[in-house]
Order: sequence, then structure tokens, then C-alpha cells
Amino acid sequence: TTEDTNQIEFDGYLNLNLTHNLNFGESFTVLYKSDENDQQTFEADLSLPYLFKSPIGIDLSLRLFKKDSSFTTADQAAKLHYQINAKHKIYTGISATESNDLLSNSSNTLSDYKTFNYNFAYEFVSAQSFNRLFPLNSKIYAETGFGERTTNDTEQKQSNFNLDAFKIFNLNNKNSIFIRTEGAT
Repeated sequence: TTEDTNQIEFDGYLNLNLTHNLNFGESFTVLYKSDENDQQTFEADLSLPYLFKSPIGIDLSLRLFKKDSSFTTADQAAKLHYQINAKHKIYTGISATESNDLLSNSSNTLSDYKTFNYNFAYEFVSAQSFNRLFPLNSKIYAETGFGERTTNDTEQKQSNFNLDAFKIFNLNNKNSIFIRTEGAT
């Protein structure tokens, strides 16, 4: 309990990852972080591939972030994906973000906003079966989104692009080089 309010407060770190529990390739991930700096993060992701034994699946995500008593941010996303083959997958979906300024005095650095985007993505994954520690040899995930951002009753068009790619170059059985790039606009 906290000394000031005598309320229960959870500090710590939880990382739960459940994969393939129902034998359909599904995954469920929960991440919770709370530190002594009054910063809390909660993330939950659910992936259900092969709905009704088809190559169509769904991905859902929720992310909540709170910085002491300054602001909160909530991100939600829902994506449908189509598995072209074992290496290629395409996505379409929506995402929304809402951020709230919790301070009673209005500051210039923080302001409330909401975003809503339509997203399209492509994913390429190449596996390496001989390495259990690093089962993926290369991956490319590119996503673009188009939508609106609303701040103080002002709407603005916005677009974004995300890229996450890596490649492992295996030199021999014991040595390899890992190269990764991430970028977003």
C-alpha cells in the first residue's frame, strides 16, 4: 500500500506470452510495467490465424500508458490478415489513439488528441529450421496508414509509414551477423 493513500499499488514487471495453446497457431501476449516513477504500461495482443480453417486471421491489440498524473494514452488496433503462403502475409485494419492531458493547469507541451487510421501492411518472414535460439532468418514488416488527427476541434489529415526489417547472415555454425533497421514517420 502507498503511505499517502493506503491504497494497493502494483509495481513490477509482467511479461506473459502464450503461443499455440489451442493448436491453431494463436498467440496471446500481456505486458505490464510499473515503476517507482509513477509510469505504467499495459499491453495486450491477441492473434488468431486460420479462422474457420481459412488463410484469414485477426490481430487485436490494446496499449495503455500513464505517466504519473501528467497524461494517459490509449492505443487500439484491429487487423485482418491473409496468409498468402508460409512466407508472405498482407494486412488491412484500423487503429485509434487517444491521449489526455491530466494536469488541471493547461500547459503548452501537452494537449488532448485523437487519431483514427486505416492501415495496410505487408510481412515477409523467412525461417531457419536448424537454429532453435533464432528461428527467423529474416523479416520485413512494412505498414502504412491514412487517417485524421483531432486536436482541440481541429482536424488534420495524417499519414504514417513504419518499417521493421532484419536479416541474420550465418557465417558458420557458431558465428553470425545480425542486421536490423526500424523506422517510422
